[in-house]
Amino acid sequence: MKISVSILSCKDKISGIKKINKTSADFLHIDFMDGKFTENKSLSIKEVKEINKISTKKLDIHLMVKRVKKYIKKFKSLNVDYMVFHIEAGKKKTKKLLKLIRSYNIKNGLAISPETDINELEEYITSIDMILLMSVTPGKGGQNFITESEERLLKIKELCQKYNVNPVISVDGGINNKTKDLVKDADMLVAGSYITNSDNYEESIKILKSIK
Repeated sequence: MKISVSILSCKDKISGIKKINKTSADFLHIDFMDGKFTENKSLSIKEVKEINKISTKKLDIHLMVKRVKKYIKKFKSLNVDYMVFHIEAGKKKTKKLLKLIRSYNIKNGLAISPETDINELEEYITSIDMILLMSVTPGKGGQNFITESEERLLKIKELCQKYNVNPVISVDGGINNKTKDLVKDADMLVAGSYITNSDNYEESIKILKSIK
C-alpha cells in the first residue's frame, strides 16, 4: 500500500513537510482549493511552489478548482507525479484536460466526490492514470470516513476490470488505523491528520501500510 501524506490539517506546514521528508511516505499530497469549487481556499500558488522546493517527495496534486486548465499550467513545472481534478469541474473539456496533463509528462487522474455517480468514470476510464475516491466531502480536513466508500471502491474495481485497465486507485478522507482496512483493495491511501497530528509520523505511516 502506498501512502500520500496530506498537509491540509498541518498547522506548521514547513515543519510538517520536513518531517515527512524523513519518512517512508510515497508522496506529498497537495489539496489545492480555489474557494469556488469548494467553500474553502487552501494554499496559494506561491505556497505550493515553496512547498515543492522543500519536499523531497514527489507531489500528488488534487485540484479542487473550477478553472482546471489554469492551474494545470501553473503547476506543470513542479516535481509532480500525479495531478487530479474533479469530473464536475472538467465538464465537456475533461478529455482535453486529461491529455493536457499527460502532455507535461505528468500522470493524470479524476476525483470522485461522495455524491458523484461512479458510472460517470466510464467515459474516461481508458484515459486515466489515477482515480481518487473521496471518502469525505471535498474541501475540509479532519472529517469522518464515509462508510459507503467501501462499496464504491468495489464498484470502481469492477469498472476497471470491465475495461481491462489498471489505474491507481487512491482513497482520500478520514483514513486512519481503523478505516484503512475497509479500503484494503485500494492502491494508495491519502492520510492527513492521522499522521500529522501524531508524535511519530513514520510509525503512523507504517501502520497504514500494514493492511490486513
